[in-house]
Amino acid sequence: MTEPATIRPAASVILWRAGPEVLMGQRGAKAAFMPSKYVFPGGGVDATDHSAGHLTAPCFARLTQHSAVEPEALTGCALRELTEETGYVAGKITKLTDWLVSPGVMNERMYLYLCEDLRPGPTDHQPDENLEPVVVPWSEALAMATDGRIEDPKTMLAILLCDRLFRKE
Repeated sequence: MTEPATIRPAASVILWRAGPEVLMGQRGAKAAFMPSKYVFPGGGVDATDHSAGHLTAPCFARLTQHSAVEPEALTGCALRELTEETGYVAGKITKLTDWLVSPGVMNERMYLYLCEDLRPGPTDHQPDENLEPVVVPWSEALAMATDGRIEDPKTMLAILLCDRLFRKE
């Protein structure tokens, strides 16, 4: 009998600014993976991840729905990736949704957070990361997600999901 795969938790953030516009990262031209491509920050949960803030009861419940990982670690991962890759700090963070990245191919569940009230600060790039923060008008981000300029599936999905959510408001 085959053992069930262990699902690896990961987090990504969509960086929302008034305008409306988003803050994206453009990978360096010499990056080993996806050079010059636009992405939202994201990565796997580390053992040291923990939240810097309090989670509301509904947010805690949503985060425990698909993961045995502590909700604070998922939120902490999102905040860490945001700071590492862009230098920005979020004044407000909200979990939007989660999904299995590619069932049958990868064993990763991505948790998507909306970050608002952004404040700039220093980056803490890992050796294989080199993102340049770029402000993109929301209409342009939508076009990029559908015309091939964005090739990262988590970034495309984040934009399209958020567009649907924002249109309901």
